[in-house]
Amino acid sequence: MNRKHSRIRPGRRTLIAGLAAILTSALALPASQALAQTDSWPSRPIQLIVPFPPGATADAFARTVAPHLSAALGQQVIVDNRQGAAGAIGSAHVAKAAPDGHTLLVTFATHYSLPFLQRSVPYDPVADFTPIIAAAKIHTVLAVHPSHPSTNLEEFIAHAKSAPDGIMYGSGGLLLFGELLAQAADIPMTEVPYKGGGMMLTDLLGGQIDTGLSILSSVIPHANEGRLRAIAVLSEQRAAAAPDIPAVSETVPDFEAQDNWVGVLAPMGLDPQIAGRIHAEIQRVLALPDVRQRMTDLGFEVTGDLSPAELQDSVRESVQTYRRITTNAGIVPR
Repeated sequence: MNRKHSRIRPGRRTLIAGLAAILTSALALPASQALAQTDSWPSRPIQLIVPFPPGATADAFARTVAPHLSAALGQQVIVDNRQGAAGAIGSAHVAKAAPDGHTLLVTFATHYSLPFLQRSVPYDPVADFTPIIAAAKIHTVLAVHPSHPSTNLEEFIAHAKSAPDGIMYGSGGLLLFGELLAQAADIPMTEVPYKGGGMMLTDLLGGQIDTGLSILSSVIPHANEGRLRAIAVLSEQRAAAAPDIPAVSETVPDFEAQDNWVGVLAPMGLDPQIAGRIHAEIQRVLALPDVRQRMTDLGFEVTGDLSPAELQDSVRESVQTYRRITTNAGIVPR
């Protein structure tokens, strides 16, 4: 059986070959551009946006790692404080920035809880950010004024259950941690909200309030001087930086600790290779003896063990926990 073969004239063959080459080149271009972007990063100074005031915990972390990152990357790393709206102003700036690795956010795990507490947040904490590293754990401490009748958590719980109106406690953004304790210990606790932890601590030290939640690094100096009494760290284990302070789980076995951490995020869409390099460079900085000592002095417990992908999974779990806590407590964003 004879088959008819189609014949393509030389001119048409050349044209088709040319079109195929152009198409192949066009399809390969995005990958080439991405590779070039990764190889050239960083090509200019890097901004570490801290959405809290100078001197705050996140700021102290950023200013500790920035000079070491500058030396490692060959570009200046600038700490830029853009505080306001419980961290929303600086975070919104990063959410809108180009995802090229030159604008990064230094913030806490509580970044992901803001929509459950505050209305009209101008970004989606999950969808608009690429998690890079949870660098160091931050322990939350239940502290009381020396005039408070409780000397340990067992006495505190008993006091809370016997108080006619329960416990009023000050907090500068740690409401969800207070709710974790209240729900696990089955005690009535009501937050007195402050715009910042520093303002709350001033009132606690002055006796305007007698109970507060604060971060470990802020409590330790005052507890050592007898100006505050550290009742417990809201975690499953004692903090390495303060092993004399009991963990809540020692008294309340059902306590479901929710880790808080300070870490680094980027705008969503950051190239995974750049995210991986930033993660690795920060890990190297945190391993330096002087940096690790500084972190310990600040009350941080250096971790950084989760990869960006693993951290993303952890973030999703945390969001579900925040949703459950606020739903159980009847908390409505205000």
